[in-house]
Order: sequence, then structure tokens, then C-alpha cells
Amino acid sequence: MSSVHELLTSEEQRLLVELLRKLRGQDGSYPLPIFNELKWLVRWTSVVTVLYRIRRGCLSVWLQKRSLSDPDWGGAWHSAGKMVILGDKMPADTQERIRIDEHDNIQYVHEPLNFGRWFQNTRNGPQVLLAYYTYSKSAQQPGWGKFWPIDRLPKNMMSQDLALYANFAAYMLLYSMPVVMSSKISNQVSLAAIRLAKRATKVGFADQLVDI
Repeated sequence: MSSVHELLTSEEQRLLVELLRKLRGQDGSYPLPIFNELKWLVRWTSVVTVLYRIRRGCLSVWLQKRSLSDPDWGGAWHSAGKMVILGDKMPADTQERIRIDEHDNIQYVHEPLNFGRWFQNTRNGPQVLLAYYTYSKSAQQPGWGKFWPIDRLPKNMMSQDLALYANFAAYMLLYSMPVVMSSKISNQVSLAAIRLAKRATKVGFADQLVDI
């Protein structure tokens, strides 16, 4: 791998520093073309919020679909999440942006609870992933996504999210399901944990989660 000194002349380095200094103090919401280049230079921190609900004896999780023009994941389903930006003082700030922007301002039954922290290498670059979950009793379907039964998630999913939801299902079985859920839903989530773990294994090491 070449060093910066080999790739950039002294003048190019000076110009780059000037451009980066202009970004200081901004909220971190970079235009997509800029973000697509910056994402390979640092390990970003990403927050995801798994939103689930239970209706008619079925536990479902909410997913949204990437734009077909997305160069990495065009048309793929994925969890709601955002990168931590400069204006976020704590994870709750990022979670609130997810609730408003991606979950369509839906009301949560409880504040998002953490169920995992991982290093992750993805097509979008390396990142630290902070995973949370919360529950909704609302019949509202957030406008730009869909609730899917957790044991029947779509085939066209972002591969790193397969491992995410396998971990979520396993977590629910260990810490929540036996106490508050029916045996029918426990069986559904158990089946989901097995299926998703198998699917996640097939995508290769690059998209797996590494505990931190």
C-alpha cells in the first residue's frame, strides 16, 4: 500500500488540508459523493435501530429499501441506521434522527436498548456498529419501509444485516422471549435465528460482525 507522501505531492497535500479544514464545525452531513470517498479513510461509527412489533401472533421487523441508484446496495432491504455525525452528542441523538427521518416519526414504546457492539467490514467501508432495538404498538407502517416477519426476511438484503438480525433474534431468545412472548413467537424467533445465521455465513467473512 502506497503512503500519502507517494500518492500526493506537497502542493496536493496542502490543498487537501485546506479543503478538509473547511469541513470543520459542520454537522457531518456530507453530500453523498464526498461521503463515498471519506468512508474509506476512517472507521465510521454507525447506529442502527431495529424496530419490531407483534401482531396476530407474529413478530415482524421494519426494513427499508435502498434506492436502485445506490452503487453498492441498489434495491436491497436493510435496517434503519445512520452514521454518528458531529452534531450528535450521544447515541440518543443519532437514534432520534433515525426515529424521525427513517421510522417516519413513529412513537416507540420504550427508548432503544443496546444489544450489540461490533467492528464490521462492508462494501461501504469499515465501521463500528452500535445496535439497538425498540418496540412499536402502532398499526402505522412507516411511509418508506415495510414490516417483515423475522423468519421470512427478503432475499435481497444487505448482507451485513443478515448477521445483525441473527444476533437480534438470538438476543431476544436469551433475554426477552421466554418471559414476555408466547411459545409460538419464541419458536418463530428461534427459527429466524437459525436461518439468518446460515444466510450470514454464506456471505463471507468481510460482512460478518466482530464483537468489541
